[in-house]
Amino acid sequence: MDARVEAINAKFDTTNARIDNFMIVQAERDRRFYEGQALRDKTQELRDKRLDAMSTQMGDLAVEMRAGFSSLRTTILVTAVTATIAIVLGVASFNATLTNNMLAAFQLGKSVQTSDAAPHPVTPPAPEKAPQTAD
Repeated sequence: MDARVEAINAKFDTTNARIDNFMIVQAERDRRFYEGQALRDKTQELRDKRLDAMSTQMGDLAVEMRAGFSSLRTTILVTAVTATIAIVLGVASFNATLTNNMLAAFQLGKSVQTSDAAPHPVTPPAPEKAPQTAD
């Protein structure tokens, strides 16, 4: 019976050693996991800081772009108004020039017509003398 108890104790000791070995391995695995997790957390914090900085920069850039677009909007509006005024004045000057030229042409035609229609002093032909007959 002692032999059996010794055999059971030996199995128990072997099982205990295996459990202890397993617990050591698990503790090592947990330690590495937590160290890795701490490293991942630290890396994530750095990423978050960079992301916050980038977000701030993007916000500042958006503000600058809005200001630039406001300036651009003003520039486009002024350019459009100026171009419209230039076109209107150009058409008006063309219209005035065309009207002036047409008026000058009509006046020239009128003066030519009146000079042609004016009576020329025409001397009537001298009457022919009738031949004298010998009576």
